[in-house]
Amino acid sequence: MRSLTPFGAWFAVGCGLLSSIGCGADGARPDEATTLVVSASAATLASAAPDASYEELIAEAEAHARAGRIAAAADAYTRAIELNADRVEAHYGMGFVYATRCRSDGKECDGCDREMSFVLAHGGYRLARHTRGLCKQLERKHTEAVADFDAVLADEGDNPDVRHARGLSLLALQRLDEGCKDLEVARAAGVEIDSAANAQCPALGPASACTDEDWGGWGGDAQCAPISRLVLPGAHRECTSNSDCVRVGSDCAPHAVSISSKATYGRIPPPCADPKAGQCAPRPKVACDRGCCVVR
Repeated sequence: MRSLTPFGAWFAVGCGLLSSIGCGADGARPDEATTLVVSASAATLASAAPDASYEELIAEAEAHARAGRIAAAADAYTRAIELNADRVEAHYGMGFVYATRCRSDGKECDGCDREMSFVLAHGGYRLARHTRGLCKQLERKHTEAVADFDAVLADEGDNPDVRHARGLSLLALQRLDEGCKDLEVARAAGVEIDSAANAQCPALGPASACTDEDWGGWGGDAQCAPISRLVLPGAHRECTSNSDCVRVGSDCAPHAVSISSKATYGRIPPPCADPKAGQCAPRPKVACDRGCCVVR
C-alpha cells in the first residue's frame, strides 16, 4: 500500500506566519483553509532588527496567502528574503508556499525541506518540523519523515495529527504494529482516518470492498515505469452515487476515486504521454458502480 499523506490533518494544524495565513493553491477559496497564529521563538525575535520594508513584504505575503494567491505570496516572500536573508519569517512563509505546491502537484517538495530546515537551524517555529516531515512523506522519504514526527512528539508532547502522520509513514515502512497503534490513538482523539489503512490495521474497521486499481502508465518507458507501479488503494473509490466520484490522471490513463480523495491523488503525476499514443478520445466519464468509483 502506498503512503497516504494526511492533508486534512496538515491544514487543520495550520499554516501561518506571525499572523494567520491561509493555505491552498492559487484560486482556492480562503474559507477552505484552517489557519493558526504561530509564534516565533524568543531567540529569533530578539535577534531580528527592525526593517519596515521587510515587515511590509511579510504583511503583503500573508494577505496574498490568506486569499489563496500563492504565486503572489511567493513573490513577496522572495523579495523579503532578498532584503534580509538572515531572518526566518520569510523563509518560514516560503516553506509553506513550497509545502502547498508539494501537496497539490508533488513539485518543489525539496524547497519545503530546504526552507523549513533553515528555520529549524535558526531558532525554529512551532510547525516547521511537522511541515518538513509532511513534505518528506510526500516525497516518500518515510524514514526521514518518521524522524521529524518523532522529534515533534518528543518536544511538544502527544499530538493526534502528528500521530496520524507518523502512523501512515510507519505503515509505508511496513512497521505495521507501530503504525496501526498511532492511527488507533489518532482516531480515538477524533482524527478522521482514511479507510485505505483498514486493510493493514483491522482494528480500524473492515477493509474496502472495492478492488485496488493499478495507476497505469507505459511500463516500457523509464519515466513512466515508477508511475505504472503505483496502486490506488480501493478504499478511496467507495461511493454511494455518481456525484461521489471524480476522475484523476490523464485522458490516456484515467482513473476514478471518491471525491474526498481528489486532493490525495491529484498530486500524483499523470502518466507521461507515449509519443505513439497521440491524443486520447473521447473524454472518459466516471460513475459509481456497485459502491465503487469507476471510469466508463
